[in-house]
Amino acid sequence: MKRYILLLFIFYLFGFEIYSQIDKHEVINIITNYIELNQEFLADPDSDNRKELEKYAEDKVNPALVEMQKIICNNHDIELLSKFIEMLLATKNSADEFPYYILGKIYCCQPEITWNILASTESKTDKKFLMGQLEFVLLYIANECNEKIFTKLKANIDSLKNEL
Repeated sequence: MKRYILLLFIFYLFGFEIYSQIDKHEVINIITNYIELNQEFLADPDSDNRKELEKYAEDKVNPALVEMQKIICNNHDIELLSKFIEMLLATKNSADEFPYYILGKIYCCQPEITWNILASTESKTDKKFLMGQLEFVLLYIANECNEKIFTKLKANIDSLKNEL
């Protein structure tokens, strides 16, 4: 039994280490596939696509988002952040809060580029949606984010809400 547990632990560590080496292009591919799976689900919500979509989100998307956050925070990657925002807008039907938590964490490490991309969203409806989600996430990231950055985000959201 001890060998079995040790073996599982080693596979877990080995698998995690391999997966943690994901790069920008793999993240973009995972996000693109997720958007496509979601579109298939929306086209036929009565099919079995929902289970496939949820499993893909849990197994592939959420772990990739953790790596994406690291890439964006370390490299100021506007292209990757833009793709992520595209995913958020394309999957508004999802009840998964994890991507918005990641958005909040990205805002904490890259407030300027994040705000610029969010504020430049053309559709008022999409902008309002993203701001609402970011405001919701504030509850979760308040103690993880620099107080000055957090205060500025709250003021930016309040200001933008008045414009919308």
